[in-house]
Amino acid sequence: MDDKHLARLARLCGVQTAYRDADGALTEAEPRLLANVLRSRGALPDGVGAAEALRRRRRELWGRILEPAIVIWDAVAAAAADLRLPASAGGRFRCQLELEDGRRLGHEGKLAACPVVKSRRVEGDLYCVRRLSLPWDLPCGYHRLQVELPWAAVDSLLLAAPARAYAGPDGDARRWGVFMPLYALHRKTSWGAGDLGDLQALVDWTADRGGSAVETLPLLASLWELAAGPSPYEPATRLFWNEIYLDVEGIEHLAACDEARELVAQARAAGRVETLRKTPLVDHAAIMAFKRPILEALSRWCWAGRARHQLQMHLHDNPRARLFAQFRAVGEKQRAHWPHWPEALRQGYIAAGDFDPAVKRYHAYCQWQLDHQMRRLADAAAARGVALCLDYPLGVTRVGFDAWNEQGLFVDGVSLGAPPDPLFSKGQNWGFAPICPDAQRQTHYRYFRQAVAAHLRYAGMLRIDHVMGLYRQYWIPHGASARQGLYVRYPCDELMAVLTIESNRHKAVIIGENLGTVPAAVNKQMHAHRLHGLFVLPFAIDPSASPPVGSPPRDSVAMLNTHDMATFAGFWKATDIRLWQQLDLIDAALAAAMRRDRYDARRALVETLQAEHLLDAHVLLPQLIEAALAYLASTDARFLRINLEDLWCEPRAQNVPGTVNEHPNWRRRAGYSFEDWSTSPQVARIIGRVDQLRRQRMR
Repeated sequence: MDDKHLARLARLCGVQTAYRDADGALTEAEPRLLANVLRSRGALPDGVGAAEALRRRRRELWGRILEPAIVIWDAVAAAAADLRLPASAGGRFRCQLELEDGRRLGHEGKLAACPVVKSRRVEGDLYCVRRLSLPWDLPCGYHRLQVELPWAAVDSLLLAAPARAYAGPDGDARRWGVFMPLYALHRKTSWGAGDLGDLQALVDWTADRGGSAVETLPLLASLWELAAGPSPYEPATRLFWNEIYLDVEGIEHLAACDEARELVAQARAAGRVETLRKTPLVDHAAIMAFKRPILEALSRWCWAGRARHQLQMHLHDNPRARLFAQFRAVGEKQRAHWPHWPEALRQGYIAAGDFDPAVKRYHAYCQWQLDHQMRRLADAAAARGVALCLDYPLGVTRVGFDAWNEQGLFVDGVSLGAPPDPLFSKGQNWGFAPICPDAQRQTHYRYFRQAVAAHLRYAGMLRIDHVMGLYRQYWIPHGASARQGLYVRYPCDELMAVLTIESNRHKAVIIGENLGTVPAAVNKQMHAHRLHGLFVLPFAIDPSASPPVGSPPRDSVAMLNTHDMATFAGFWKATDIRLWQQLDLIDAALAAAMRRDRYDARRALVETLQAEHLLDAHVLLPQLIEAALAYLASTDARFLRINLEDLWCEPRAQNVPGTVNEHPNWRRRAGYSFEDWSTSPQVARIIGRVDQLRRQRMR
């Protein structure tokens, strides 16, 4: 295959032929794997050479009269759209703008009056780009632009977007909040893991102490009936919620349903609830098996009674919820994931006999109750000045609802991952399928808009996992190692426009997880559009620098760690390095070097905290954690996020990246119950000091 034409084709398709790794070394793509990625994009059909595919791609791009999506930022003085036309084209045009609210605006004129801004000869034909002025004041939102020419009619999604995401209700105030995975949070009355009732208790506790945010991991639906794993970052969908988090005893009609109350009583008498509480790790499957018969009884009661009308209205207003319930019911009848269903079902042709109606009603009922409880939680939090911070994951499982319902959107033959770095020398393969940038544009970002809006229906803050994915994503062809992936570019402006529209529409702050190998353009875009990045204290320590400990930028969320890192106690004691070595993620030589670096980092941090008069000469771990949080609380960072497990010096991490079965990821409950840690004098002292320092920064 002609490598020169292949490279040119890749550039036209947004596929990078080379990238710089974490050490700055240039890594070039193998032509064979480059061809595989281009085939997965549909840009290199079987039997077609690279030269011919390149000609087709050029003609396709220049034959595209109007881009599928156009961003109009609010800072632009005059809105316009570019038309690609044969240079000889003339005549009149008519355009119509259908606003999101249904209003229609019209405009017409002569093509010759539209100035030429670019000309290009493509495969022997001369094309030009004419700039079409749009003489309207555009309200924020998603509008449809239609252009009629003498020989064609085309349309585009016009994203009229605020240049910056929502700032927050209190402008430049310095705020703080807390973090804990919901499965790990538990009260003495919990059923083996945290639920939305427990999350409400945490919201109230945070508000009582002056906090303004409660963050948790993704709460999205999982396919429990098909033995799905517990990872919150590989959900079945980004549109619906996980029934394991329903607060069953908080369901209003539980008292009226005799069958459900009897099931609860029998379970208590048999000690099942107590057993679930005492398991060493959160047993997600056992908890769901315990809750489901009770929820099924409640579902039957509601569908047979007066609540039936409310359920039907909910499904009428949320037709995708009906389809999701149907999908779950088909999966249960087939006892298999959708790629193993019969062809008609795989393609979405579902008949009445393909599922049990009672199972469909059960899943519809659960989503109705989840919507009700999350709406109630969000409203109660907002009334107390607390933002619920949800987490938007990078991907979904390829056997879940979204991959089935949006089959034209997800790319076969490749998986998402990350290139090699100092810790993961072999790279990482996360397994889930990427979204095709072209398909996303052609469908006018319908899925992304729906998924972001589904989160912001409840969230006052939204964390975008791996925000670099708005700019580029690392695709690994099937059969290749994670070292052999390639970066594929995404239309960052258009994705950012969706985020700023939804952020301002729902009055929600957007946070971008920008850790790891981050191109400079990503941080620049985040700053321009007011997405708050992460500042993680251990990553800001450089003993050879002056000062040796960095300070977070104003538009950042400062923290001691993330869920993918060691807790602060784990960092301090180097338990993470010891664990990586035990799991063969690093060898003895690298472990020794990392321990030396860790020793130097610890010394630099202690000296900095002492120089700031935040720490006495005698260093104990609880005082060190308090001093480190005080350091962050004293900075200009807009937000401070406190991992609650740090407050009692928890040494164990919630997740060890690069492991699946080797480590009990996503299953470790908090070491203390809510009642115990929330009344701890040590926790109260640290939280009180952070709140005082944050309030001082507001003056």
